Amino acid sequence: MRKLFYILIGGLIGLPLQHGFAQSVKSVHPSITKPKDTLQVSGVILDVVSKRPLYGVYVSYKDYGAAITDSLGHFSIAVPNMQITLMVKAEDYNNQQVALKGRSSIEILLQKSGAASFYNEIVTPSRQVSRSKITGAMDAIETKGNWNADPGSVDNFLQGKVSGLNVIRRSGTPAAGANLYLRGYNSLYASNQPIIIVDGVYYDNATYGASLNKGYYNNPLSFIDLKDIDKITVIKDATSTYGSKGANGAIIITTARAHEEATSIDVLLSGGVNFSPKSLPVMDASDFRSYLSEMLQSKGMTDADISALSYMNDSTSSMDYYNVHQNNNWQNKIFRNSYMQNAYLKIAGGDNIAKYALSIGYGNNKSPLQNTGLTRYNMRFNADLNLTKRLIASANVSYYRNEQNIRNTGIAPTTNPIFTSLVKAPFFADHLISASGVVSPQYADHDTLGISNPIAIINSEKGQNNSFRYNGGISFKYLLSKNLSLATTVSITSQKIRETFFVPQRGIVSDTLMNDLLANNRSGAQVIKLFNVYNDSRINYNQHFGFINDLDVTFGFRYNKLKSEQDYGLGFNAATDQLTSVGYGLNTLRQIGGSIGSSTWMETYLNAAYGLQDKYFLNVNASMDASSKFGRNVNSGALRIADRPFGVFPSAGFSWLASSEKFMANANWLDLLKFRVSYGMMGNDDIGNYTARSYYTAQNLLGISGLVKGNLGNESLMWERVSKANIGLDVDLLNNRLSLTLDAYHNKTSHMVIYEPGPTVSGQDYIITNNGGMKTSGGEISLNAVLVNKRRFNWQLGFNIAKYTSIITKLPTGPIYTDFADGVILTSIDNAPNLFFGYKTNGVYSSDQEATAAGLSKLNSNGTTSIFHGGDVRFVDLNGDKVIDEQDRQVIGNPNPDFYGGANTAITFSNWTLSALVTFMKGNDLYNYARRQLESENNFYNQTAAIKNRWRTDGQITAIPKATWADPMGNSRFSDRWIEDGSYIRLKNLSLSYNIPLKANKALKSMNVFLTGTNLLTLTKYLGYDPEFSATSSVFGQGVDTFLEPQYKSIELGVKVGL
Repeated sequence: MRKLFYILIGGLIGLPLQHGFAQSVKSVHPSITKPKDTLQVSGVILDVVSKRPLYGVYVSYKDYGAAITDSLGHFSIAVPNMQITLMVKAEDYNNQQVALKGRSSIEILLQKSGAASFYNEIVTPSRQVSRSKITGAMDAIETKGNWNADPGSVDNFLQGKVSGLNVIRRSGTPAAGANLYLRGYNSLYASNQPIIIVDGVYYDNATYGASLNKGYYNNPLSFIDLKDIDKITVIKDATSTYGSKGANGAIIITTARAHEEATSIDVLLSGGVNFSPKSLPVMDASDFRSYLSEMLQSKGMTDADISALSYMNDSTSSMDYYNVHQNNNWQNKIFRNSYMQNAYLKIAGGDNIAKYALSIGYGNNKSPLQNTGLTRYNMRFNADLNLTKRLIASANVSYYRNEQNIRNTGIAPTTNPIFTSLVKAPFFADHLISASGVVSPQYADHDTLGISNPIAIINSEKGQNNSFRYNGGISFKYLLSKNLSLATTVSITSQKIRETFFVPQRGIVSDTLMNDLLANNRSGAQVIKLFNVYNDSRINYNQHFGFINDLDVTFGFRYNKLKSEQDYGLGFNAATDQLTSVGYGLNTLRQIGGSIGSSTWMETYLNAAYGLQDKYFLNVNASMDASSKFGRNVNSGALRIADRPFGVFPSAGFSWLASSEKFMANANWLDLLKFRVSYGMMGNDDIGNYTARSYYTAQNLLGISGLVKGNLGNESLMWERVSKANIGLDVDLLNNRLSLTLDAYHNKTSHMVIYEPGPTVSGQDYIITNNGGMKTSGGEISLNAVLVNKRRFNWQLGFNIAKYTSIITKLPTGPIYTDFADGVILTSIDNAPNLFFGYKTNGVYSSDQEATAAGLSKLNSNGTTSIFHGGDVRFVDLNGDKVIDEQDRQVIGNPNPDFYGGANTAITFSNWTLSALVTFMKGNDLYNYARRQLESENNFYNQTAAIKNRWRTDGQITAIPKATWADPMGNSRFSDRWIEDGSYIRLKNLSLSYNIPLKANKALKSMNVFLTGTNLLTLTKYLGYDPEFSATSSVFGQGVDTFLEPQYKSIELGVKVGL
């Protein structure tokens, strides 16, 4: 086993370790130091449910005394005084800290592990410590053994589990992941995503180039298999030490390691079904013909002209009769039930010298959108090695590969199969059909109404994204003394994404290029590469002195060097649809592009944690950051060293464990009462690699390459500065059966990155400055309860809810109007960012008389006005001038929720466990751009079934306006007609599992069978496929439905075997 370990670590890391370096290290208890005068405390430790005594429980107080319970659960331990706190640890039970509060005899009840506890250890940036000693706002999630469902990525898994973390799924596309907003927004143009740390290493979660396939997102977190993770810590306030990268909080991921010497083998096999989403109600062939007839009449065609059209003529003698007399539900043709399968193997073990954990995984998840899906391969190797009695080494190696078939989604009218399936006339055929009714294998071309064939898109279009990510890291820790240690971590990350697409000519509407040239077919290829080197070196000192003081100090240095490169090419008009490479396109139309990026970040940091009597805790952090992104002339709030600006980011947190006070000795119902307060300054360095610099870029014109100014630099450009204040309360009651956490916070962003108009002489439209400001405040509640706790029956419940309010406080040039999906987004001072800005409506004019009485008219582009008539939308005249124009626009929706959160429960009866997760969001408005296309009534798109109630005759009362070609009165303009309530409650996960009883001394140690359902039920008033989506990672554009692939229901059956 030892030789195998050396071979693995040497080959994977490239570090030559000699067998002779390793020395046997025995596991011993800490040395005990006692003064002459000692006191004795005795007690008994019982199971909280059965009240049976617990044998072998380890009870200790720092380096002073330790004891182990006997068969009756009794113990006796020496203590320096009667005000100290004992640490209690037992296998299969939650850790517990018990304050004596003057008592010499105590009874301790322990809760089985699995329930939430304030005494379990939590991973922080500098150490691992009991949650009872934390001064900041942190949440911890135990993921070890949580294999009952595959969420696709870590960000999806976090949804509904962490108070204050708003997880918004981007789409239903496998591995697309989610946007993570921890306590709202802190920036407009910089990132609002928390920093990700994996095994102490910075995990770059940014994308370095948009996908060539519209609507697709390259999600770096999709490379991490949830089954490889043991713990996740979420830091919400300013108590992390990540300086200019910590403004949005931190998510610390700890992957699985071997904790026992005995070899364990775990195997997972599962398979399941993904179900097609429910179809949106669009018109059938008969209803659409009626609508189309009205549309053609409004365009100026006569009844005779309309009857002459093949799809409006019911004569079976027509050569095209079968091609234009179908009644297709196009949604049913592009969506179908699909399958998923997963296999996972994990081996862990070792000896007292070396321990290892090796995992290998495979996943194949076919999406309900035909011919799309994800195949994933992953491997991880973690190891720990005692090289000497003082020198410890750790290795972390991972390799992930994703192979994904994709199609265009989002705003891609000619190539999005979801969009075309909704708007295409149902009477057209998907394949060519002869005059006698014989169906040809050849796909039908795009139709005469200008809509692509969805079946040709699904089956003939090609889109593929192949990516891999490798990470290799090694750490060394040297014990200089009992209290002093040196440690360093070095990590290398390499990532490569290769993406291709091809859009054929047959069946798909041509795109228009420059100079009005048509792109009959088009192809593209892209490569995105990332290389990252990271180092964290630190010295740690920890000391318990005077038996009432605890001090832990870490001083360290972090370095991160990142290089990225993007190269792409686009080809058009290859000779045939069989020539799919970019090189086959016409040379004169070929387009190439790309970018190269590089950045360096250095940080010196200090973390000092002090505890007094295990009741009063103080945590002080400070970091000093330098970055190649900062301008050279930064002066505001910067420390200059060697003529370089450094950002300084201090923070402090204090907590008081009031329940350990002597005056709380008789409060037997109260297990923990803690008050917390923290304040600090963090930064956001996501300002662009070269934004502070002036530079030139290449530009081609008529085959000649030249240089043009690419950016007007700002050498005073600095990081965004975010101050964070937090107050919190932690309460644990009734023998750890009920726990409550309350937090309130206020974040203030100054020096916020903003775009301002550039000087006219510069030739640049804008310059980026730090002249913006924002503030965010809110609160969170988290509740965990053990409702029933019997020997064979246990019921646990968790609930969290959060609210935030983000307000813009400073904009140098007035309101920002952002165009997105044919709508306008407003960002202005004293308001939340990203508000929908358009027209309010008040029904539909039932008659010409009613419209005339209102006296309103529409302002035309040429300056004239047109009066409204019966069947037109009644718009609200905001300024009262009787003319509906841009001056009548106002805020019509806010995509920010009133509150959001999640609830989870687990019921265990004997060997059965039923668990569920519910997520919810309330009060967020959504812009249904998809429905706007399906109810605009101004073109030849198929419409929703609601359009059957459109206005047709004078005096008709309806909420649906009349159908008119090209919409001359602007009835479909951006208005509150398209704003909907996005509130929802979703049964995100429901799982039933059974632990099969096994006889002792058999080859199988455990066997668990599970059945899991995902997205089984969603309660919402939203009229689209799904109320949860995110079309962009930017603040601008959140809450806009752009025909992305919806989330789907799935059921998975699996078995987990332990050997």
